[in-house]
This record gives sequence, C-alpha cells and structure tokens, in this order.
Amino acid sequence: LIYGAQHTNPGRIRETQRLPQTLDEASSTWKQAEDLADEFAKSNGLNLTILRASTVVCQTKESPLPIWKNSVCLTVAGRDPSLQLLSRKELSTCIGKVMNNPEEGVFNLAPSDAVSVRNILKKTKRWRMPVPAWLLALTRLNRQYLKYCWSVCTDKFASTFGYSPKTTSLQALLELAELNEGNSNDAQLGNDPFGLDESYIEKCGKGRFRFCEKIYWRIEHQGMQNIPKMGGAILAGTHRGFMPFDGVMMVHLLKQQIARVPRFLIHPSLVKFGYLDGFLKRIGGIIANQENANWVLENEELLGVFPEGIRGAFKKYDKDIYTLGNFGRNDFVKMAIRHQVPIIPFVTLGPAESFPIVHKFNWRWWKKLTGWPCLPITLTWPFLPLPLPTKWHFQILEPIHPLDLGVDSVEDRNGVKALSNEIRARMQAALDEAKKNRKSCFRGSVLNSHFIGS
Repeated sequence: LIYGAQHTNPGRIRETQRLPQTLDEASSTWKQAEDLADEFAKSNGLNLTILRASTVVCQTKESPLPIWKNSVCLTVAGRDPSLQLLSRKELSTCIGKVMNNPEEGVFNLAPSDAVSVRNILKKTKRWRMPVPAWLLALTRLNRQYLKYCWSVCTDKFASTFGYSPKTTSLQALLELAELNEGNSNDAQLGNDPFGLDESYIEKCGKGRFRFCEKIYWRIEHQGMQNIPKMGGAILAGTHRGFMPFDGVMMVHLLKQQIARVPRFLIHPSLVKFGYLDGFLKRIGGIIANQENANWVLENEELLGVFPEGIRGAFKKYDKDIYTLGNFGRNDFVKMAIRHQVPIIPFVTLGPAESFPIVHKFNWRWWKKLTGWPCLPITLTWPFLPLPLPTKWHFQILEPIHPLDLGVDSVEDRNGVKALSNEIRARMQAALDEAKKNRKSCFRGSVLNSHFIGS
C-alpha cells in the first residue's frame, strides 16, 4: 500500500522506487509521515531509519484485507494478487535488530515469499465470492489492494542487519488463534513472489491448453531439444495477433515436454484487464522491467521475451506481417551477456492469422485508458472475441551462446547490435522458410521430417 495501487507496479519493488503522487489514502498518508520524520531528523541532527513494512497480520477493522475474519470473503473477479503478510512477532524482531544496530536509510520489511489470495482462502477454508471491482467501492475494502500483486524486495534489510523474517506469509496468517488448526507443513502453499502457480498450469494442460494444442490450433513444433532442462536461458520469440496466446502455448509446450515453466515479460497494460492479469501471472507472466528479468536469470530460470515489443503484436496484417521489425534497445542481448546465459530464438507461424488486424484506430483517449498503442480491429474482435482456428507452427532454433563475450562487452554497442542482428537474421530466415513451405494457414505441415509434435 505504501507504494500505491497501480497496474505498473512490477513486483519485488525496491526502496529506490519513488512514492506516488496519488490521492490513495494509505500511500499519501505514509508519504506525509516520511516527510515529517525527515524534516524532524534534519532539524535535530538525527539519523533516520524508515521501515516500509508490508501488511501486518492483525485483527483490526482497518486491515486492508480482513479475509481472516469472515467466512465469506469478497474478491475482485478475475484477480488473484500475491501478497506479503508480516507477523507482529517478526515486525518486533526486525525493529529490535534496527535498535541494536541502527543504520540510516529506507528499508523494505516483508517475508521473502508471497501468497495469493486464492491460496489464502483455500488454506483458511474461507468461501471466495468474486465480484466486480466497482461493487467493492460500496464496501470498506480497498479494491485496489485486491486487484494488483504486491511484493517488495527485502535484500537491503537482510544485507544491512543480517536478518530476514523467517515466518512465511501463510504461517503469519495461521498464527492467529482461530486458524491454528492449519498444518505448518503447508505454509509454503503458493509462495511465488509473482503469483506463478505450476499446479494451475498442469491442470490447464489437461484441459483447455490441450484442447488448443491438439484440436483448435493443431500445433506442430520442432527443436524442443534446444532448450536446456536446467539453468538460465533467454527465449527470444516473435509475437503476432496482439493477444498473448502464442506465449501461453509456449508455456504449455515447455511444461509438457521438458517440465519447465518460462517466465515471459508482459506489458503493464495487460494487468489492467482483470482476467488477463490473474491468468497471465498464474502461468508465469511478470511485468517487463530490468529488475524482474535479472531476478529470473539469477534464479537460473527461463526468461521469455518478445524483442519487437508491443508494436510487433499490434502489427497490421499484410504481406509483410511476418517481417521482423526493430529489436529496440537490444536489452535481451545485454542481459544474456551480463548473466552469461544462452539466447534461444524461436518463431511462430499462425497467430497472425488467428487475430488478423485489418485496421487500427490511433485514438489518444484509448491509448491513455489502456496503454495500448492503438485500438486494433480484426476479423473477429471486438465483435466476437475468439481467435480463428488456424494451424500453428513453433520452431525453436539452435541456441546462441555469448560465452566468448565478456561481461564488459555489454557496453560495446556495436558488438551488442551485431549479435542482435545475427539473431534477427536467423529468426527471419526460419520464418521465410516456414512461410514458403506453407500451403494453407489452416492445415498442413511446414517443418521438416524431424519435427516433434502433432
């Protein structure tokens, strides 16, 4: 709440993020308190330590999320934010650490894990009642708090004071008297800081994802052996059709084939839409920014990026629809060099025909409202929000290892651009070859005889 309720919050927020100039009561009141404290400390020659604590579990009417008090709990339809809950005992312990060894500065204070609202209610045996966000405005609940994922990075406090909260978010909740029947062995339920839920992916993989793969889009794929079964790597792919179905199918295929879940960087505008927000975050979507990308690679996970950015997804359908555009600032190449991980290009043929954009309205009010670069009009959307059942083809190319480039070469613009151009050329050649072999966008195979898939 301190950092404000907005869709652009990236998750694992650091202390360097500025507090918002907002009318939100909680964040504005806290900012006033910090300003007063800073003024008082300077005028009296004192050192100031500020602890920005996450939600402290307590039984009060003022709690922004009093779900542990009611048997039926209201939530925002389509949303499942991940929260960090701090126990009062841990708060006291951390304050004691500061008092014993005071250090000037601002520090986030929270458990390292996070737990989703859905899993909180499941574990505490509460009934979940999803309602529209506007309806919550009639209650005392903070609807913004129930819409967006909240997690902060606590590395600074841990490194400075040599301590981090040991009690997880769910354990803090179960410590309340009326919830003591909970089993502490299950306290890690849903503890991903960004809301990833692998059990949900497995469940969808047996139902809707399998239907899309085998029946609706009849996906064929090739090159799955190019993706490592462990360790960090960057998946750099093409994205067409403005809806992120191609990324969703890639998540499904990797989970089915090699039991790994990539975390795709998503545009903040997607978080504005309730169902997309909850759905994408549960299958590994994270807000696109440098901090989140670094976190994924530091934890030796797969990072998915679309180097063309949002404009590639909103490209108008024409004869050049599969011609790759500019890769922007080539940040994905820099990340690969910095973390010394391979770049694995992949291309997809078919999504552009599923949602062919035939016209775009560049209305300023629409851009401000949604964050999209335009209002796309397709053959099916917005009149019928269903993609066409075209046949899709995924091709995963051989990895490119920047191991011969030292970390210092990140500052070499020419070298970075040359590597980016090489990746782009490989992807374009694969797309051109697949497109040449395609006889119809609704049937047939375009990959060679070694393809693995349906």
